[in-house]
Amino acid sequence: MSNIQNLTSPIVEHYRSQLGTDSTSVLDFPNLRGRALNLLRQTLPIGKVENWKYTDLRKYFRSPFQLVCRPSPVSKEKIKPFMIADSPCVVFLDGFFFPELSVVEGLSISPVDEKVVGIVANMERPGLTALNTAVMTDGVSINVNGGKCTNIPIQILYFTTDDFEGECHTRIVLTVENECDAFLFERHISLGRAKGLINNVIEFSVGADASLQHIVLQQAGTDLHHISSRFGCLSRNAKVRGFQMVTGSALSRAETVVSLACEGGRAKFSGIALMRDRQHCDFTTDISHDAPNCHSSQVFKNVVAERARSVFQGRVYVARDAQSTEANQLNRNLLLSRQARADAKPELIIHADDVKCSHGATVGDLDEEALFYLKSRGIPADEARSLLIKGFASELFEEIANPDLASLMEETLKKWLIKGWKERVAA
Repeated sequence: MSNIQNLTSPIVEHYRSQLGTDSTSVLDFPNLRGRALNLLRQTLPIGKVENWKYTDLRKYFRSPFQLVCRPSPVSKEKIKPFMIADSPCVVFLDGFFFPELSVVEGLSISPVDEKVVGIVANMERPGLTALNTAVMTDGVSINVNGGKCTNIPIQILYFTTDDFEGECHTRIVLTVENECDAFLFERHISLGRAKGLINNVIEFSVGADASLQHIVLQQAGTDLHHISSRFGCLSRNAKVRGFQMVTGSALSRAETVVSLACEGGRAKFSGIALMRDRQHCDFTTDISHDAPNCHSSQVFKNVVAERARSVFQGRVYVARDAQSTEANQLNRNLLLSRQARADAKPELIIHADDVKCSHGATVGDLDEEALFYLKSRGIPADEARSLLIKGFASELFEEIANPDLASLMEETLKKWLIKGWKERVAA
């Protein structure tokens, strides 16, 4: 038996022993779950796995938490401040769907089942997707089959309740039918102290001449490990536009895997992480151009303070028949201290001839000349630093079509800057 199998066998048994007990409400997918359990030994990223080399989960899996039990519902007043008025909303508490707290009128929503789970998501990919499938806490399937939902988002709100301690594994399956448009806003919030592992998987398919806008705000508790995996497949002339903002969790990984499977697909992804203390954020993308005349664009930024660490891994694959491809990716990192760290690994794999592809990464600190200029005009040092950081980060918010969500991102950035300023004053 290999060393990796020696490491993974007790982990697999740890999870297998919890299935079918009264303490957790794991969905009953016997065939799919059995296959996923068998895949754990080869997919858990606890050995030398190339696309996980910057984000090490070995320490966590030496003593993983137990799966959480279904919590008692919180009052609707407690979560109302996080809900957008007059917008459908799907609410999860500790990984469990709570219809009584949700607003699902007008949504085509149903429980996930073996017919829809795993069609787009790749369980064989190294990561925690097989684990999510094996011990899935809860999940829903959403079908957008009519109308043009370009301004009113479907909200997916993930809450951890006070004193959360454990693991939850949630699945969303989103289908955007042909010639339909969908807008998804995903938010992660901790209502109190939280410790353990959040492992969410979203798989989406966008039909021909359809579009999806997907906005994510991750503000999970800073003692959590937070893993999000998003798998997508685009049909002919389909479009997807995604934006992510990450400020929470001790360790986070936001992975996006998308196939431009048919001609004319368009994918545009951007994101920013605001990290301090010893936080760790990993943006990993894998965009496959599998058909001709497709376009992809990526811009990810990180602001890294104190002893925090950011990671960007961007892989673009262009198949042999994917002619007339255009693909661009850029990663920019702003380090605010000597101890901050940024790792960048942009990657292009091109098998076609007629392509326009580029990638790049930059790492630097605040522009001293610009900082000196602002201070020479009477602007205090901390305010000058904040202005430069805001200018670096906020240009990405222009990609958000909904003004309320753009304002929410601006306010989140402002609070992050104010907190840093107060901590420096206190020190």
